[in-house]
Amino acid sequence: MKKYFLATISALALLGGSASAADLIPEVKAAPVFYNWSGFYVGADVGTAWASYNGDDRFDASFSTSYQAYGVLAGVHGGWNYQTGPLVFGVEANLDYSNARGSAAVVNEIGENAGGSANLASRVDWIATFVGRGGITSGPVLYYLLGGIALNNTEHTAEVTPSIVNGGFAEQTIRASRSGYVLGAGAEFAVWQNFSAKLEYNYMDFGRISMSSPAVEGEPFYLDQQVHVLKLGLSYFFR
Repeated sequence: MKKYFLATISALALLGGSASAADLIPEVKAAPVFYNWSGFYVGADVGTAWASYNGDDRFDASFSTSYQAYGVLAGVHGGWNYQTGPLVFGVEANLDYSNARGSAAVVNEIGENAGGSANLASRVDWIATFVGRGGITSGPVLYYLLGGIALNNTEHTAEVTPSIVNGGFAEQTIRASRSGYVLGAGAEFAVWQNFSAKLEYNYMDFGRISMSSPAVEGEPFYLDQQVHVLKLGLSYFFR
């Protein structure tokens, strides 16, 4: 009888000890499945830009030029998101200033200046985009695609080396504002309270425009422009 009594007391003591140890283990709550991406936000971004230029004269097969422009950019953005389950939809506006610049030597075909040459340089001053975004979120990460309208202003400068006999233009600058479309993709991460960070790629096509630069060509020529942008952004959400 005494043995059974002692065994019972020992079992109760063990159970009590186990319960006390369990009380010391903190309760772990499951993290929410989806981060809340809904609401308005503003932010800033920095990155790199590179542009491609291809020029030709439809009336003169001997005239053509192709060159790249490289540089950095920085700007601001703002937008609004709506989340339903894991799906997120929104709109965003972005304005970046850039110093992307490139140039190419072009043979001068002007009759009065035949034999001379021109250096055609292009510098992207600013780029603006107005896009719609759609994506899917997994916890604190949002993966998205975007598409919309792109605008930019580019400065084109022709610096001429005239022929020895006739001389010619010394320099000519043309500013061209262009519109086109933008497509892109990115990933955005909730990093701290109301802040998020994103990595984004944009492809912009501004088509071809007709330009008149007597320093480069005796008649109007066409210049295509495509721009690629890779940037990092930081956003603050108003909740």
